Amino acid sequence: MIQSGQALSTAGYRVQPLVVPQVSCRRAALNTKRAISFVSPVHGEEHVGVPTREVVCQVCGRHSRIPIAALSAHCVHCRSHFETADYVLRSGTRHRALRTLGRVTIPEDAELSHLDIMCSDLVISGKISGRFRATQKLELCGRANVSGELSAVFLSVPFGARVTVDPSVMVQDAELHGEMRGRLIAKGQVRVYAGGKLLGDCRARKLLLDPGAMHEGMRLL
Repeated sequence: MIQSGQALSTAGYRVQPLVVPQVSCRRAALNTKRAISFVSPVHGEEHVGVPTREVVCQVCGRHSRIPIAALSAHCVHCRSHFETADYVLRSGTRHRALRTLGRVTIPEDAELSHLDIMCSDLVISGKISGRFRATQKLELCGRANVSGELSAVFLSVPFGARVTVDPSVMVQDAELHGEMRGRLIAKGQVRVYAGGKLLGDCRARKLLLDPGAMHEGMRLL
């Protein structure tokens, strides 16, 4: 028997389950008539758990939770509508200006210019130029080369990466396991792990260099 479900509402995304009465059939022993009986649905409500993820509204900057499967939603605070799809941008893409609360990935073989991107998570491995803002995490991988305005809440440069930013990248906090060339401006903490290199000026509330880490440049106040 399918029971009635509670209407789900999260960040403007709404699902209304379908209620279908159970049908039972029996055949009379001596004739061909069928007796169909409808069983009334149970009036109690069942709470259905929907997998969700946290997003940050690009208009008001406040946090909301939306279903993972949602392709768009409304901010529960300011009611702004936003898209949540993920994108992979390759050479020749038609997406030059893009706003999404999903992930945008630019692979290593991509060369793109005059981009204007705002997204939740941004992963860059290719050579690009333009304006880029990640409201959560920015990951610079491989031989990424970025020219223009670049900002994020958190910056990660993984082990083995050798990346270049021109002129700078602005973040809240950063962790460098690989090598980054360019100016790094952080409101919080920058940590360079063993084997990591920061080749450029750094302005941060706290700069931590693990044994075996390297920083070549000025420590700006």
